Amino acid sequence: MTSVPQTLVDIVRRVRLDVIEDVWTQALIRNRTTLDELTDRVLVAEAQQLAHRGAARAMLDALVVGTELADSQLEVLLFDVASQVPGMPELVRQMDLPWRPPRKGRADVGVPDWRTILEADGRPWHARLRDFEADRMRDNETVANGWVVLRFGAVHLERTPQRVMEIVQS
Repeated sequence: MTSVPQTLVDIVRRVRLDVIEDVWTQALIRNRTTLDELTDRVLVAEAQQLAHRGAARAMLDALVVGTELADSQLEVLLFDVASQVPGMPELVRQMDLPWRPPRKGRADVGVPDWRTILEADGRPWHARLRDFEADRMRDNETVANGWVVLRFGAVHLERTPQRVMEIVQS
């Protein structure tokens, strides 16, 4: 029996990297492991010169370098769809809202050059009335500060990603 972080590093040599990225992301989102624990396991693989150390390091770097971790798989899908929009400028995951103090409100994905916020609305986070009302107030603040908010649900992102891309681009 091995720990979750050890298993995640061990499977790198047996599973496609796009699948590994999803598995590692979900393990982090669901608090099954931490970036520190994964880093420790990757360092051990590197020290032991294991064959899969390069792939494990690349995966770790992809999760850590220059980006915030998404809060859900739906956010990962939103980011993936948005990044395919032709001419898309830099996307910022978990972007702090410029008109609020840091960490006092974040957008799933921000497009600062377009003054646009993209939100992935999934049932677990948006089903409660209090959360729904807070989102509407934040949307109003966003518009009042000269930004645009675009919200997409799982059905939009999974079944009609091309339409989502068209709306984001327009």
